[in-house]
Amino acid sequence: MAVSTGLPALKTLLQGDAVKRRFENILGQNTPAYISSIIDLYGDSQIAQCDNNLIVKECLRAATMKLPINRALGYAYLITFNTKVKEEFIDEKGVKQVREVRVKQPTFIPSTKGYIQLAMRSGQYKTINADKIYDGEFAGADKLSGTIDLSGQRKSDKVIGYFAYIELVNGFSKALFMNTREMAQYAKLYSPSVKYDSKVTVDSLMALAGKSPTGLGWVGDFDSMGIKTCLRRLLSKYGILSTELQTALENENKAETAESESSTKEEIEIEDVKYEDVTSSSEKPEQKQEQQLQCKF
Repeated sequence: MAVSTGLPALKTLLQGDAVKRRFENILGQNTPAYISSIIDLYGDSQIAQCDNNLIVKECLRAATMKLPINRALGYAYLITFNTKVKEEFIDEKGVKQVREVRVKQPTFIPSTKGYIQLAMRSGQYKTINADKIYDGEFAGADKLSGTIDLSGQRKSDKVIGYFAYIELVNGFSKALFMNTREMAQYAKLYSPSVKYDSKVTVDSLMALAGKSPTGLGWVGDFDSMGIKTCLRRLLSKYGILSTELQTALENENKAETAESESSTKEEIEIEDVKYEDVTSSSEKPEQKQEQQLQCKF
């Protein structure tokens, strides 16, 4: 497939019969609004450098899960990977050669809201919640049953950890707690965006807990990543997974382990996620926010 870049080329691609038909088969009458939100992604300078074919492919993946990729709504995002690929070229002597080039790779990633939405659609969850835990709130955990006690009184705005909780309609319930050090260690061990960045340490990540977000990813929004990681891990191990939810989890796991699929560190480099605020012109202020589900212990 030929590389396609630039906003005019993206618009042409999206208006093509084959692409429009695929979106219409998935989204029906919501197709025009969804396509508009894809065009809005070009406000992100990182996304604008990606191959349009790959952008559309990832957006189609999001569409199959009925998750909007409008960042203002916060259900899913396209993040960029900086990867090396091999390409053929003809040198000055007319001989075909192969060289490595670095390209932007867009990847569809659901947010916490996106995972909750997918789980709720299955009809198997009575309660699902995930959030930050502040200093003083954590009163203990029962290792045998897996329950956690958050009955303590909050003492300050210091974030000391994150939790996720699910209760199924059949009565089964499970909770997961990770303190900020465990979360920072997890990020440093598994996330390609910080794994090989010597400037990002476990301690520097911990210092981001409770801070206002400056972007996406572990460095840009540590708290959101911590909350989502708790929920992902809990759903993966104990949740009832619909096909959509399983696909979303597998997709993010694949992104998280991208480096391990390459033979050397040099074969893939994943940048800290950078973004610019993108607001869809079609967004309505009165749009209802997702229902908040309370955690019960």
